[in-house]
Amino acid sequence: MPFGGLLGAQLLGPLGLAPTLTALGLVYLAVTLAPLLLPSFRAMNDRHPIDADARTVTG
Repeated sequence: MPFGGLLGAQLLGPLGLAPTLTALGLVYLAVTLAPLLLPSFRAMNDRHPIDADARTVTG
């Protein structure tokens, strides 16, 4: 669901067009840059060895 569009529609009346676009642009920028700034995103590339006992062979 496009929450940015829903939030923008709600903010458009009270704030106006320019402040709404600025605020949501900053939110989109923060979400886009989150993988560069948060260490938890960098940990997704770490490979962990597979436990030999956890693998099952069928056949």
